[in-house]
Amino acid sequence: MSRENVEVVHRLYADGGPFALPMGPEEERALLDHLFREYYDEELQVLMPPDYPEGEQVHVGRRGMSELIDELRDSWTKWRFEAERFIDVGERVIVLIRVVAEGGSSGIATERETAHLWTLRGGRLASIQIYRDRGQALAAVGLEERAAERAGYWTAMSRENVEIVRLFLLAEVEDAMVYADPDIVWNPAEESAGHGHDAIRESLERWKGEWDDYELLPEEFEHMGDRVLVTVRVRGRGRGSGVEIDARFYDVFTLRDGKIVRMDQFTEQSEALEAVGVQ
Repeated sequence: MSRENVEVVHRLYADGGPFALPMGPEEERALLDHLFREYYDEELQVLMPPDYPEGEQVHVGRRGMSELIDELRDSWTKWRFEAERFIDVGERVIVLIRVVAEGGSSGIATERETAHLWTLRGGRLASIQIYRDRGQALAAVGLEERAAERAGYWTAMSRENVEIVRLFLLAEVEDAMVYADPDIVWNPAEESAGHGHDAIRESLERWKGEWDDYELLPEEFEHMGDRVLVTVRVRGRGRGSGVEIDARFYDVFTLRDGKIVRMDQFTEQSEALEAVGVQ
């Protein structure tokens, strides 16, 4: 069930949840109708941090979520949650969040690293505890010994690694080689691992040779220190057979000194998360 819980929370953020500003009344109503239909328990509890200026508040259900949106709208013209990492903790899921906002009166832009701790029951989101400090969220689920280590993931270097992997995936094959170490280990799912730039070329050419209308679409990047987990959607139609493929793979890239030194591909998200030490 834990893997399914992570996927539910993943889908929520990909689907516009929990919310973003600016948002008009009609947009808000449509968004909340959708999110409560697809994800939330009708009695969803939103637990605010005790160190908020308004104090430790609990918002309940649709009305409570609307109240929270109204409170933020009073102070901020822009507000969005960027989910950077999902951590499976059984019936709960921690999401490490970057809040990007702009003050209503000042117009000053700000960013803050925070965390959301979701609790699920029967596949529905029953509560969210909001933390202003990521270390506190990790400690709340018994990960205090790893909190300092995890905090170190969120560095400028981590974000640079994401950009390197993004450029590698979006570039043409030969142009992409500048981002890969000459001795890279290339380990695709259901293929033998290879070494070097030729292994990348052969693997990609094999895929393109087997499928018409082949597309590789990176959907999500999660930076984890010297590794980057990428959710990749692959679409195509079998050459000769006409069989269509529309699948997701989970690629773990390891980087060193600004170069990709290893890629391990998984067909299950849970296996990729385990490989990077989340599960």
